Formats: sequence, structure tokens, C-alpha cells
Amino acid sequence: MTYARNMIFSFENRELNPDCRDVLNTAAVLETTEFNVFRLAYRKWFGKLTSDTEIERFYVPYMFREVVPPWVRSFCRVILKSEENGQLDAREYVTPKPRLKRQVVVRFVVKLIIAIVSMILLILLADLAAQQMGLAGRCMFPPCY
Repeated sequence: MTYARNMIFSFENRELNPDCRDVLNTAAVLETTEFNVFRLAYRKWFGKLTSDTEIERFYVPYMFREVVPPWVRSFCRVILKSEENGQLDAREYVTPKPRLKRQVVVRFVVKLIIAIVSMILLILLADLAAQQMGLAGRCMFPPCY
């Protein structure tokens, strides 16, 4: 227990790497996560979006060893400099929410219709079975035995 306490205590008191501080400040300025800062920096540097697993290749060393890639460092400096000069438009760096594909929506609606029709058919089948067995007018639940 004391080892864990010492680890936490030593972590809280040590100086933060300036590059990591820049990533944190950039995330605060853009009101987003550090991971999203990496995603935005990747898009700015390489000119394309990439998968989260690709970003994780660079993000994990940052989290555990404080290794900040040069393209993230450059992105953070540009953002912080433009924020300092009052020229930052944070809306420019907002990542758009992924849109639902039409195929996914159609598939959901079809499955919902199938589920509703199945429930109606099961209720009708149960009613028919109750009529055939002669249980149709009787109460089968606890209050009216």
C-alpha cells in the first residue's frame, strides 16, 4: 500500500514534460480530449483521416512515456500561437459527427418491423390457442382464481 501511495505522490509532484503540457493546453483550448488532439494533428499533418487504432500507435507512447510525435508537437504550437494572437477559430477544428449510413437506417427499420409483426402474430396465436383449449373467458392470473 505504501508503494502505491509513494507512486501517486511522486507522480503528482514531478514536473510535466513541456510537449505534454502543450498537448493538454491544446485540448483545453479546443475543448476536446487529448486523443482527439492527436486525431486532429494527424489530419492536419497527413491530410487524411485515419482509424483510431492507427492513432493509438502514437497515443499510447504519449500516455505512458510522454513521447509526443513531431506532427502533434507542431500542431499544438500552431494552435497555441494562434490562440495567443487571438486568431483561433475553434470551430475550424471540430471533428464532424459520423453520419448514419442509409443502409444502416434501412436495416434497423426492417428489423424493427419484423419484431413488431412477430409480436402481433405471437399474441394472435396465443389468443387462438386459448380459444381452442376453452380458456378464452376465464381469468388465469392470481387475483381471480
